[in-house]
Amino acid sequence: MAYIKKGVAKSTPSLSRADTAPHIKSFIQKFYARKNFSSHFEIGVAKHGSYQADVLAINMKRHLIIFEIKSCWADFQTDNKKGKWRNYLRYCDQFYFAFTQEVWDKVKDRVLPIVKDSGAGVFVVPSSGRYQASKVVKAAKKLVLDDDIRLWLVTKLACKAGQWN
Repeated sequence: MAYIKKGVAKSTPSLSRADTAPHIKSFIQKFYARKNFSSHFEIGVAKHGSYQADVLAINMKRHLIIFEIKSCWADFQTDNKKGKWRNYLRYCDQFYFAFTQEVWDKVKDRVLPIVKDSGAGVFVVPSSGRYQASKVVKAAKKLVLDDDIRLWLVTKLACKAGQWN
């Protein structure tokens, strides 16, 4: 990816795999804060810790969005082969895979057929942070999230945010 600054094209520095997840998490947090969502990282969404969302965003209407961050094709493919990501759908109102633009450009032709018609969406974050994020595939709004699951997750988030001492 290149951007133009004062008439000079510069390349955006490539993020390492280790830097990709924190970059995407930070971007999602800032992006959704403007939409009045709070973001929570590495949250177990199923009892007994069987599924852990990379990012869980929630607003005052208790609308829950899960983001699974993918740093490369192998990362995506591992979850896809196990069918793991489909299990997250029952724990949220919307579900997105989050990629940097650089990774998305490399994997989109393989990811789109898998995501198409699944209800999952794709959220693309600029590698440099200088451009607006885009929802390449908008996630379906699921209105059938079980009330007990919603209450359990909201309670868990409230407890994690509170002081225990």
